[in-house]
Amino acid sequence: MSPTRERAAARFQAAVESSPAGMIMVNASGAIVLLNREVERLFGYARNELLGRPIELLVPQGVSGRHPDYRANFLAHPSARPMGVGRELHGLRKDGAEIPVEIGLNPIEMEDGLYVLASVVDITERRRAAAERDELARRLVDLQERERRDLSQELHDEMGQMLTALRLMLETEGLGGVDDMKAMVRSLQDCVRRIATTLHPPVLDELGLLQTLLWHFPRYTQQTGVGVDFAHSGLGRRFGSRLEIAAFRIVQEALTNVARHAGVASVRVEAHAAADRLALVIQDAGPGFDAAAQTHAATGAGLMGMRERARALDGRVEVTSTPGQGVRVAADLPLTPPDA
Repeated sequence: MSPTRERAAARFQAAVESSPAGMIMVNASGAIVLLNREVERLFGYARNELLGRPIELLVPQGVSGRHPDYRANFLAHPSARPMGVGRELHGLRKDGAEIPVEIGLNPIEMEDGLYVLASVVDITERRRAAAERDELARRLVDLQERERRDLSQELHDEMGQMLTALRLMLETEGLGGVDDMKAMVRSLQDCVRRIATTLHPPVLDELGLLQTLLWHFPRYTQQTGVGVDFAHSGLGRRFGSRLEIAAFRIVQEALTNVARHAGVASVRVEAHAAADRLALVIQDAGPGFDAAAQTHAATGAGLMGMRERARALDGRVEVTSTPGQGVRVAADLPLTPPDA
């Protein structure tokens, strides 16, 4: 080989070796003639265990018998393209495990014939993340339906009953006077206002996060008997609407869980805004739970909703607990501009 060709071959080998994807070159007979370290890592073979071996060594048994036909078809019509369009592809590791992969094929013409350079990318993590997103979407739909069902039940039980009573008063002489009907109308107004406020507090749009929390805590205490010890800093300004809604809902849901499960007389809430982050902490001194229970709790709709709200803002929610030492919910959210 001439010095020029040797330098070109060295540059090609260096490019293959430095690629973040697995790179495998096979000859027209399907024998492996070149590979990089990523291929060794992906498939669990040492380089000398693969060089000279047929590429079918890395193909699952259910496909390996048909693979020579696939190779022949590609060599008959060579072009750079992805392999197996419309099909799920898997590679076979040395230990027998199958891994989902994406494969790109590139024909390379050399003096001694046609070669194929394949790039191989392990998409296990991508598949796992997609499955997690699908499950989360399903759970969120279930959560929305549950909230709608609860709202429907509340409308039917409270407003429906009051409207029925009001109609009977209007239709039946002597069943109620004007004062009774006025009182019923006021009760209906209070019910509508309470439901609307629960769905979305107007103060959140008008005055922002801090005033909404200060408005919410006394009402929470009145309804549950659980006092709120509130510490805050940096909240004397407006943030993006999505952030303010997410932060309020995270605090609201965490406090709901405290009232339902902690059995405490008070809860600590902290909210601190720095230059670019908002940190929320909701800490109770209840019985807490152990690690096994935490795994189960992590699937709860309330916690799932908190985590998804944070994730939508590129933030995170973490829940920690020790038996006998309560539960700590911590949210870390990147700040967004007021018009976001």
